[in-house]
Amino acid sequence: MSTTKVDLYCTVASLVPFPINEEKPGLIPSRFVIPASDMKTPKVLTVGTARHYVYLDQDRGSLPVRTASTEVAESIVQDYITSQQRIEPDAHPAIFWVPGEKTSEQVQKEFAAQIADLLKRQQRWFTLICQQADDDWAKYHRHTVVSDIQRKMAQILGWNPEQHEWMSPETTAVGVRCPACGSLSMMGAVICSVCQCVLDPEKYKNLQFARG
Repeated sequence: MSTTKVDLYCTVASLVPFPINEEKPGLIPSRFVIPASDMKTPKVLTVGTARHYVYLDQDRGSLPVRTASTEVAESIVQDYITSQQRIEPDAHPAIFWVPGEKTSEQVQKEFAAQIADLLKRQQRWFTLICQQADDDWAKYHRHTVVSDIQRKMAQILGWNPEQHEWMSPETTAVGVRCPACGSLSMMGAVICSVCQCVLDPEKYKNLQFARG
């Protein structure tokens, strides 16, 4: 039986507003990248047959083993979903795969119902993760317990920063965010402990004078 193009390729489609970078050590190719979506137009990645090597013994060495495109596509989708913070099983990123090589337009047209359902699940995922940020902020009142992804999700949901203080992380009662590397330093810090950027020029001058 001949192998068709559908057998050789699959398409991973993402409506996730964050770039996806999946690494599969041992697999060739091993890196799969999908750009961030605007949540209206799917970003697609064509996945072909991959391979990996299985060691047999010293005499025979390693045997190349074929990995079907369906297995690769399924792995990309499931591994990405599993790696994300989850609160409910049915609330997760809007990413899926389909057999065959598809353009973004074809995916949007042929799988409109599935996309609509996934976008609802993704919005629920955003809401739950942001509610978790609300809970963590109320408990710890520290910006370090809230991720930049949670802040991005809150912006996408249209949340008001005045009602969710953790959405504005630049300065806090417990620290100052470095303008160079983004790390959070203790309030009153003169120099960033990570990249050595000067956070307070006036105090830094006094320190230099004191050294002299």
